[in-house]
Amino acid sequence: METQVCGRSVPQSVVRLQDMLQDPNLAQSLNVQINIMADKCKHIPNLLDIFESRRPVTTKIFNYLEDLQVVFAASKEMQYEVCDEYFKEFDLPRRTKTEIHRTVGEAYVNAEEKLTKYMSDGQPAIEFL
Repeated sequence: METQVCGRSVPQSVVRLQDMLQDPNLAQSLNVQINIMADKCKHIPNLLDIFESRRPVTTKIFNYLEDLQVVFAASKEMQYEVCDEYFKEFDLPRRTKTEIHRTVGEAYVNAEEKLTKYMSDGQPAIEFL
């Protein structure tokens, strides 16, 4: 629908996504990845709600971020079997499942690295927190 509404000015990302979704294997793979990340990252929207609330949380922010680091560190080591429950409704080859597991692990590694950098020297106020 987005391509129809935008016509010739459709964003390139939408065109690329539409092309990707034409491949049933890739569409299933993306579906599994989104399901895993949505399920395993529920704490992130919860933290965003806390940070955006009108309640003062400045004194607790550092603890929240440390807890998030622990979650990322544990999740990047997620066993293949943990992902297996997300593969049940899809008919994906073992190679694709292994690739999804690797991709999800990399997402957690990247998130952990960014958060670690932020908490070490990327945030000037971190010592205050």
